[in-house]
Amino acid sequence: MIGIIGAMPVEVDGLIKTVTNPKKIVISKIEFWYGFKGNTEVVIACCGVGKVNAAIAAQTMILNFKPKLIINSGVAGGIAINVNVNDVVIASSVVQYDLDTTALGDPLGLIPDINCVFLKCQAENVTKLYKIAEKEVHGTNSKAVLGIVATGDRFVSTREEGQKIHKNFGAIANEMEGGSIGQVCVHNDVNFCALRVISDSIYGGESWLSFREFTEQAAARSVRIIEGFLS
Repeated sequence: MIGIIGAMPVEVDGLIKTVTNPKKIVISKIEFWYGFKGNTEVVIACCGVGKVNAAIAAQTMILNFKPKLIINSGVAGGIAINVNVNDVVIASSVVQYDLDTTALGDPLGLIPDINCVFLKCQAENVTKLYKIAEKEVHGTNSKAVLGIVATGDRFVSTREEGQKIHKNFGAIANEMEGGSIGQVCVHNDVNFCALRVISDSIYGGESWLSFREFTEQAAARSVRIIEGFLS
């Protein structure tokens, strides 16, 4: 069983349509669709935006469907100067940039009960996702990039905010779910990966305008990459 979690319907609806005989079950007000993609058993959830929603979906998925791997898929904002709209970011690790116990002497982003800042994604499947992403962008103006993805409960809309996250953590993209899904997976000894297609960039003008314009296009690209992975 492989689990896929996206925050918004546009990030998962296209994938659900490719599943053979999908069945829906609603738990904790989250829709889980499960079935087969070829010979691979899958479960897909649209968790809603934000770290708490993502954590609820991940924990519920693990307890009820017992996936061996969870992939967080969808769109993200670019916060590195060389990461542009429609580029594909495969996370090498995730970090929660808004987790702050520095007043107690801890490093910024430290998850106290795990005692680490960066949660590494499962290497073998990171490599597979990256190769599929390279094929997806081949012959286009986009590229596939491997790097750190930062998570926080905030839509980063200014260059100053994005540059601060990039400087503090070396992150190349930011979003609102991956770090919390990663933490849940670590607690449950479940492999985790994250795939994000860039819908907006702090170097591309008003990021919220770019997000509105390119989200559907970026999400469609993420769905195609996940389809390739499952196949």
